[in-house]
Amino acid sequence: MKKVFVLDTNVLLHDPNALMQFEDNDVVLPITVIEELDRFKKQPEMTGRNVR
Repeated sequence: MKKVFVLDTNVLLHDPNALMQFEDNDVVLPITVIEELDRFKKQPEMTGRNVR
């Protein structure tokens, strides 16, 4: 049985490979998460690098 996982911004900031960890399940990224990630990508430190 497939599950649906809704990821938060913090999950992706902490582990950029998190999207690939859910195997055959569905992963949902709300538009709010995508917008927040877009703001972080300009930062020069590790967080910005993870987002890019």
